[in-house]
Amino acid sequence: MEDFKARIKYFGAVPGAAFSAAQMKSLILEAWGIVGEDWHRRLRPKHFTNAGAREYGYQPRKGEAGNQAAKGFRRSYTGRKLAAKGHTRPLVWSGELEQLSRAKRIEARAFATRSKVRVIMPLAGKANFRNPHSQIRMRDELTTISPGEGDELIELHNRTMNDRLARFAGTETVTIE
Repeated sequence: MEDFKARIKYFGAVPGAAFSAAQMKSLILEAWGIVGEDWHRRLRPKHFTNAGAREYGYQPRKGEAGNQAAKGFRRSYTGRKLAAKGHTRPLVWSGELEQLSRAKRIEARAFATRSKVRVIMPLAGKANFRNPHSQIRMRDELTTISPGEGDELIELHNRTMNDRLARFAGTETVTIE
């Protein structure tokens, strides 16, 4: 039987001596932080537009669907908003919720089996306020993402992780005898 000897040299983010679990966790947290910032900067404002309401499937408000010229339109929520505020933008009455949502705190978490990000906005209860007779949950509407956006955010996370891992300079040589 012949003797066999091989040397394998690993480059980059090599698990073990050259790349620790703590370093990997740090990279994951950084990537999720970037995803949270991207959602807040790029996707949050869309929730306050009519196009966003259609994309996210917001429940129609009274007076939105049907004939707005009807006698009851002025008494409906949408009719009152149009008369008082001059607009029918979703999730906006006075603009306070939209203004409050501009502030944020990004909390990225990484565990052994999963990782996630939360974008916490100090909404002062505005998104949780609900007429007792309504089934509309503004908080859920504000935080909804479309399937396409979900794919974009995952792609951003993966791209960020790949970029960070590619920059990690480490080597490890293993000799097999």
